Amino acid sequence: MKTSKKIIGLPVFSIAEVLNLGIIKNLLFNPDKGTIDFMILEFQNVFPGNKLVPYPDIVGVGDDAVMVKNKDKVVDFSSIPAAQDLLEKNVKIINSKIITEKGTFVGQVSEMIIDEETGEVTGCQWMPNGEEQPAGYIPAKRVITFGREIIVVDKNFKQYLVDEISDNDLELNTSKSKPKIVTGNTNGDPLKFFEKEQNEYLIGQECTTIITDAAGQVLVNAGDTITPEIIELAIAADKYVELTLNVTEKN
Repeated sequence: MKTSKKIIGLPVFSIAEVLNLGIIKNLLFNPDKGTIDFMILEFQNVFPGNKLVPYPDIVGVGDDAVMVKNKDKVVDFSSIPAAQDLLEKNVKIINSKIITEKGTFVGQVSEMIIDEETGEVTGCQWMPNGEEQPAGYIPAKRVITFGREIIVVDKNFKQYLVDEISDNDLELNTSKSKPKIVTGNTNGDPLKFFEKEQNEYLIGQECTTIITDAAGQVLVNAGDTITPEIIELAIAADKYVELTLNVTEKN
């Protein structure tokens, strides 16, 4: 189980190409299913929110990175109508007010717990009215309705508060297959390991588009072979992620 704070801000890496595909900017919640259906990615010098990773395409959510099988799992926001519908619904759990089914406002949600293997939101952290510290987590099965800015909970929800969410608090579908968490010898800092592997992958690849810096100066042309010098130029110009997303194997 992970809180949203432990997921937002993580880099996304592809396993096949060992590429850094961006940073998790936000989580797109489906109120009808009670699940995180998509992760929204942010890129340097690219308008935030224009790329998505569907949750079923996530192989693992670790302490240091979110893993996907390959870079094709990162898709354009406009290519998935369901994601656009969820964005329009704009149901966000954190900071939502909490009201009981009997009509009493009791506080708000300060955090949520997510089953990183399925994307299921399993609990909401309750911050009581007038308090500065949360009182515990409300298991998701005690939430009656997730609405825009308000969630409705069982009138007896206080009886089920927990300090942390465990499998005993969930209503899991045991038939669901769970993604495998990829592990390996990263020799210390896993991000440095992926950066090294990513650079080795990029060198010798072919760029598929023209990439320019903020002043319009061309850093690399379509068809150019990626060299260590080009990588350094892209990093200096904050165009490294754009470069990694626009390469292909050289014929």
